[in-house]
Amino acid sequence: CVAGRDDRRSTMSHAVTVASPTNIALIKYWGKRDAKLNLPINSSVSVTLSMDDLRTVTTACAQPAFERDRLWLNGEEQDVAGNSRVQAVFAEVRKRAGDH
Repeated sequence: CVAGRDDRRSTMSHAVTVASPTNIALIKYWGKRDAKLNLPINSSVSVTLSMDDLRTVTTACAQPAFERDRLWLNGEEQDVAGNSRVQAVFAEVRKRAGDH
């Protein structure tokens, strides 16, 4: 989480890295039978793998010097400009970093 050398703006940044285990749904959730009571239509069953075997590691970084939102997946930059779900995550990262 580093700004370019020639950038005159603040280089203060906020970064967080988290790891989470992989969860595989065997019987998936199909919606709610009672929204008020938050009851599912059917039960679901899933398996969570050991983080020693397989996990997801994600780092989010916010910095005033960044000119746009960017995302890398497995080392390759992704085009996420039109992805509303990813944009919502970026907005939440900015909000939590104090950059509304």
